[in-house]
Amino acid sequence: QGGDFIKNDEPQGNQTFCQMNECIPEVVKAMRAAQEETGQGKLFSANITADDPNEMIARAKYILNQMGPMAENCAFLVDGYVAGGTAVTVARRNFPKQFLHYHRAGHGAVTSPQTQRGYTAFVHTKLSRVIGASGIHTGTMSFGKMEGDASDKNIGFMLQDDVADGPYYRQEWEGMKQTTPIISGGMNALRLPAFFENLGHSNVILTAGGGAFGHKDGPKQGAISCAQGEESWKLWKAGTYGDVSLSDGVVEYAKTHEELKGAFLTFQKDADQIYPGWKEKLGYTGESSVQAASFNWQKKDLAAAFVGASTTRKASSVARRALDQSSRYADLSLTEEDLIKNGQHVLVAYIMKPKAGYDYLATAAHFAAESSTGTNVNVCTTDDFTKTVDALVYYIDPENEEMKIAYPTALFDRNITDGRAMMCSVLTLSIGNNQGMGDVDYGKIYDIYFPPQYLRLFDGPSCCVIDMWRILGRGTVGGGLVVGTIIKPKLGLQPKPFGQACYGFWQGGDFIKNDEPQGNQTFCQMNECIPEVVKAMRAAQEETGQGKLFSANITADDPNEMIARAKYILNQMGPMAENCAFLVDGYVAGGTAVTVARRNFPKQFLHYHRAGHGAVTSPQTQRGYTAFVHTKLSRVIGASGIHTGTMSFGKMEGDASDKNIGFMLQDDVADGPYYRQEWEGMKQTTPIISGGMNALRLPAFFENLGHSNVILTAGGGAFGHKDGPKQGAISCAQGEESWKLWKAGTYGDVSLSDGVVEYAKTHEELKGAFLTFQKDADQIYPGWKEKLGYTGESSVQAASFNWQKKELS
Repeated sequence: QGGDFIKNDEPQGNQTFCQMNECIPEVVKAMRAAQEETGQGKLFSANITADDPNEMIARAKYILNQMGPMAENCAFLVDGYVAGGTAVTVARRNFPKQFLHYHRAGHGAVTSPQTQRGYTAFVHTKLSRVIGASGIHTGTMSFGKMEGDASDKNIGFMLQDDVADGPYYRQEWEGMKQTTPIISGGMNALRLPAFFENLGHSNVILTAGGGAFGHKDGPKQGAISCAQGEESWKLWKAGTYGDVSLSDGVVEYAKTHEELKGAFLTFQKDADQIYPGWKEKLGYTGESSVQAASFNWQKKDLAAAFVGASTTRKASSVARRALDQSSRYADLSLTEEDLIKNGQHVLVAYIMKPKAGYDYLATAAHFAAESSTGTNVNVCTTDDFTKTVDALVYYIDPENEEMKIAYPTALFDRNITDGRAMMCSVLTLSIGNNQGMGDVDYGKIYDIYFPPQYLRLFDGPSCCVIDMWRILGRGTVGGGLVVGTIIKPKLGLQPKPFGQACYGFWQGGDFIKNDEPQGNQTFCQMNECIPEVVKAMRAAQEETGQGKLFSANITADDPNEMIARAKYILNQMGPMAENCAFLVDGYVAGGTAVTVARRNFPKQFLHYHRAGHGAVTSPQTQRGYTAFVHTKLSRVIGASGIHTGTMSFGKMEGDASDKNIGFMLQDDVADGPYYRQEWEGMKQTTPIISGGMNALRLPAFFENLGHSNVILTAGGGAFGHKDGPKQGAISCAQGEESWKLWKAGTYGDVSLSDGVVEYAKTHEELKGAFLTFQKDADQIYPGWKEKLGYTGESSVQAASFNWQKKELS
C-alpha cells in the first residue's frame, strides 16, 4: 500500500507450515490487488535457494508460472554465501531476465573486521558483480544493527560505477552492468538521510523489515516514512530549509509529514541519537517508543477483494507488550535430554561473547530471535503461530561464553520437488545474520545435533572408502590406508607430463587426486589431459596387477559445466569408470556444487575438498563454525570423503582433538564436544588426510587416531621423496605397516619412534624418507641417524633424481 519492493527473508522458502504452493498464490493476489488500488507497479523477490540446482529451477519456474503476466515484477533471491557461487550461477544462467538478488547471510563469519582471514566485505561484494548479481546486500554505514563503517560507501562505487577505486586497485568495468546495493540491517526512515548523505546518492534498494513492520501505524506508513526519509534529505540538500544541519532539516520536514513523524515516535532510540532535541521541536511529551504491535494496521482482509472469500480473521489471544526478547526467545527450564527425546529440534552449541555493556542472556535471546522469527524491533505481523516456531536459548554459561539454542525443525526449508531437507537453510538460520549483529562480539558454532527423523531427510553419502577397498581387492572390512597423492606442482604441468607423473606414482601407490585448482587450464585442457591419465592408469594396472584410483576435479560455477565434465571423464574412463572419484571444492563452490555431484553421480566417490575453510574454521577465527562442525555437515550432505586435519603433523593447522572428527565421520554413534550424534546407519564419510604428510608422520597419526582406515593424499610426501613418487608411495604404505607391526609387539617393548626406525633398517623406501625429510626425522625420531648409520648433513632432494623411466603410449 505504501512501498515498492518485498523480499522473502532468506530463511523463507517452503517450510511445512508455509508451503510455496500455498504462499506464492497469496503473494500474487496481494500484488495484483495492491497494483490495482495504488496504480503503481510492485516488486517481489522470491527465495529460490536450495542445495539442488534442479530444486532451484523448479521453484523459479513455479513462481513465474504463478506470476503470469506479472513475471517481470519478480526477482529471484539466492543466499549466495551459504549456498555458494554455484547457486548464484544457476539463477544467472537459467533466468537471465529476472533480477538476481544476492543475499549474503553468514558472510560476517569471514568479512567481519574482527576476522583476519578470508576476504573483506568489499571484495565479497565486488565478486558478486563479476559473477552476475543484479543486487547484493551491503553494509549500512554503521547506521544499522549489522556491522559496517563509512568505508562501505566504496562498495557502492565499485558496484555501480564503470570505473571505481578500491583500497588498492582501480577497476574498469568496461560497460558491465551495475550490481545495485541493497541496504538492510536495522534500517528505518530516521537512519536513511545520513546514509544517503554519506553515500552521495539514493539510487539503492532498501529492505527495511523492522523499519516498515515496526512502525507504530503499520507497514504502509512505515514504507511511506522511508520514502519521506529520502525526500527530506533531497529537500535539505536543495537548501529548502536554509543553512541548517541535516538533522534539523529532517525534523523540519517531519513537522508536516505524519508518517515520518510516526517514525520518530516509534524509533525513539535512533531519534535521540541522530536528532538531538527532536522531542521539543516536534512537541512530543511521551516517554517511550510506541510499539507497532499495539496498533491494528490490518485494515481489511485481503481475501475480501476476491469473490467468495471470507472476511473474518481470528484475533490473537496473545497479550501484546513492549519488546522483551529474553522472555520470548529464552527458556532455561528446557532440558537437553527432553529436547533430544522429543526429536523436534536441531540443537546448536555456540561460543558467544556479547559486546561490552550488553547482558549475556539478552544478547543470546537477540541472537536466537535474529536466527529464527524475530528481529531487532517488535513487528506487527507476529501472531500466535509464529511464536510456536521461535528458536529458544535453553542453556547459557556466561563465564565460559557457552550458549545453546534449540531450533524447531519446522523452521527449515524443504524441497518442493521431493520434500527433503537442505543444508543451506540450516546454515542460513544457525550461522546467518547473527554473524553481523551489533551487540555480539563473536559467535561460533562448536557442535550441532540433528534429530534422527530430520537427519533422514538429507542425502548422506552414497559411497565411502569401502568402495575403494573393493576396487583395490582388500575386501570390505579393515582395508587400511589408501595411499594417495596430489599431482605436484599444483599448476604448471602440461597433459603429457601430468600423465607421466600419474604413472610414476601409480607404480607404488593407489590413489591420485587433481589438486583443487587443476581443471581445464588453457595449457592443460581436460580433453588432452584426461586421456593421458587414462593411459597412465591402464598401464599401471597392467604392470602392477592392482587397481588404481583417480579423483577428477569437476568443480565449476555452473552445474551444467560440472555435469559435462563428469560425463566426459566417465566416457574417457570407459570400463574403468568405477575407479574414478569426483572432486568438488565444496567450501568455495558451496553446498549446491556438492549436491550436483551427489545427486547426478551417486555411483562415484564424492571427494569433498575444503580449500579456504580456514577463513572460518581456524582456531584464530572466532566466528562461523569449527572444522569439526564443517566436516560433520559434509557427512550430512553426502560427501564420500573430506579432507581433515593432520593432528598437528602437517603444514595445516590442527590438534589432537581432530581425532573426534574421524569418529564423527566414520562411526554410527559418536560424541562431539557437546552432543552425541546417532547416524542410524548413514554411510561414513572417510577422512582424507593431507597437508604436509609423509611416511615419517604417519605412524604417530595412526596411533593418535587409533586406526588407519583413511585416505592419504601426500603431495610432497610422494613427489618429494629422494627416489621419486613410486618409492614415496611405497614409503607411506610402509609407514602404516611399521605402525601395525609395532602395535602388534613385533619390536618388543620399545617406543613407537624406535619401532619405526627398526623397521626402516630393512625397508629402503622408508629409509629413503628419513634421508629426504630430515627435519621431520630429527623432530619425531631423535637419534635416527646413529641408529640407521647415516652420516650425511642435509636432506637429499628429489629433484636430483630422474624418476621418469618410460614414455607412455
